[in-house]
Amino acid sequence: MYPGGIVYILKAPCWPFLNTLLYRMRKLLRRIQQYFIGSYQELKLVVWPTRQQVIRDTILVVVFSIAVAIFLGILDISFNFGLERILLL
Repeated sequence: MYPGGIVYILKAPCWPFLNTLLYRMRKLLRRIQQYFIGSYQELKLVVWPTRQQVIRDTILVVVFSIAVAIFLGILDISFNFGLERILLL
């Protein structure tokens, strides 16, 4: 047995890298598993917004976006009108 619990399949001196590779793969899989476990535990701690908060914030974003679009449209029309007046002189 290998110290990490991996059995030597071949005891030839040219195969120790296989055990090292298996050990590293096992270690990598353990780290990935710990990542997902930690992520799940963090998600349980999240305080999710209520339905009313989500609706209120969504309406706020939509209204603000429309207001900015109108402002930029008026600005664009003004600059366009001004440039046409300057170029026609």
